[in-house]
Amino acid sequence: MLKVVQAFDRAPIAEIDTDDAAALERKLEAAERAFRDRDGWMKPHQRVAILRKLAANACMGSILTAAGFGWRLVGT
Repeated sequence: MLKVVQAFDRAPIAEIDTDDAAALERKLEAAERAFRDRDGWMKPHQRVAILRKLAANACMGSILTAAGFGWRLVGT
């Protein structure tokens, strides 16, 4: 189990199950298959739409903006 705590006072938030080596290997293999299947990737404008919705709903006041081929977090 992984204990998740508040950064400022270490108050407990939750406990999360952790994976063993076999489960981690299965997840890494699935991620690699998905990464190599470029036909299954979303188009850039679809990713931007999702990130804009996320940014609009973010309670921390940060926005995500496109930066070249990647993404960067810009604080407001």
